Amino acid sequence: MVRFKRIIFVGTDNTSLTPLAAAILKNEPDMQDMKIESRGIIVLFPEPVNQKVLTIAEMKGLNLRGYQSKLLMPEDFSEETLVLVMDGLQKLKLYEEYKDAANVYTIREFVGEIGDMKTPYGGDLAEYSESYRVLERLVLKVKDKLKGEENK
Repeated sequence: MVRFKRIIFVGTDNTSLTPLAAAILKNEPDMQDMKIESRGIIVLFPEPVNQKVLTIAEMKGLNLRGYQSKLLMPEDFSEETLVLVMDGLQKLKLYEEYKDAANVYTIREFVGEIGDMKTPYGGDLAEYSESYRVLERLVLKVKDKLKGEENK
């Protein structure tokens, strides 16, 4: 039985790692039946992804051109929605600010690891590339865990 039908990757402003994580997972052939999105906690107006993230995405064959950040809304939460944040402070913020918050995990916590996913704000392209490598590994572990639950 499938526990989740929707995954939302949530970050602070939804212009860096979260749209990238969603793009990685959407690109997986066996994830086509799942709704995969990303949102931000603080989005005052729609913005495109960080230019370095766009460059990395294009190098990896992922399409983020035209992407615009979106604000996380209370109605985004449901029992069938998995919400993955990048760090523990974001998780805490969601539970504090959204009364219906449910199924919120840090991406590392969800796959059984400890620690936060660091965003390389202000870093160079090499730092963003390293963050991509770590994020891709984590996202693929998320996929494996979800597919394992589906087959139970």
